[in-house]
Amino acid sequence: AVRMAPYSSKKFDQRLSVLGNSSFHTTTFNYLLEYGGAALAHDARMINFYMLELGFDRTLKIANAELGKPVSGDELRIWLHHQENLPILFLSEIAKAANPLMVHSPVTAEKIDELYGVTAKVLPFAQYRPMPTIMLARAERRARRKALGWSDDEFVITSFGFVAADKAPLVLIWTIKMLRTWNVKARLVLCGSISSDMTPHINWLISHLGLNDAITLFDSRTSEETYIDHLIATDAAIQLRTYFMGGLSGALNDCIAAGSTAFANNHLA
Repeated sequence: AVRMAPYSSKKFDQRLSVLGNSSFHTTTFNYLLEYGGAALAHDARMINFYMLELGFDRTLKIANAELGKPVSGDELRIWLHHQENLPILFLSEIAKAANPLMVHSPVTAEKIDELYGVTAKVLPFAQYRPMPTIMLARAERRARRKALGWSDDEFVITSFGFVAADKAPLVLIWTIKMLRTWNVKARLVLCGSISSDMTPHINWLISHLGLNDAITLFDSRTSEETYIDHLIATDAAIQLRTYFMGGLSGALNDCIAAGSTAFANNHLA
């Protein structure tokens, strides 16, 4: 459909390119840069997309251009793994090609204006999953807790979505250790697949702290059914971000829709 877009302009009033920080958006990215048009930048930064899809040299070239001075390869690698230190967003090419450019966060819009001199329109984040009231009843919650094998005396904390360093999973694991030291029978569920670079660190810390029986992990992306079960059954949800660029959390949006007791760092909230 994206490849056919340039040849079907008479069929549509407008075409919208939706871009995110993942490999799924490569074709759309190339289309936007060639043909322009309206675009929604779904994520607050695109460094992962550039590094993994467009390559190191292209990423370094954009970094130099956006920062206005030479960037070393070592700096670029540090930014990739510690995105809270990012001084730029890797959104310059998208901002230049898009008309209009839309983002989900006023913080991101302000940074785009500051960095690239482009005024982005703020489009409020949509609710992902409608949650019928019957799904949120106490009886339903108890039934799903039982099906997941959680005991009545456990306090279950769940973090939803892809598990990566910028969501502070190691901090959450240490939190469970602290709570258990205080004799709170706490369990942590990381309800999403884990990035390959984080897996050894997470597994080592769990083993080192003796928390094998207190942490639930998933080897792959959770099914929709499993995700909803945890969303309804959990005692509390927590969504964190270590970078402060206006990024949003679809998972926190889900927690709001489900009426879950949810915690987030101030910027993300």
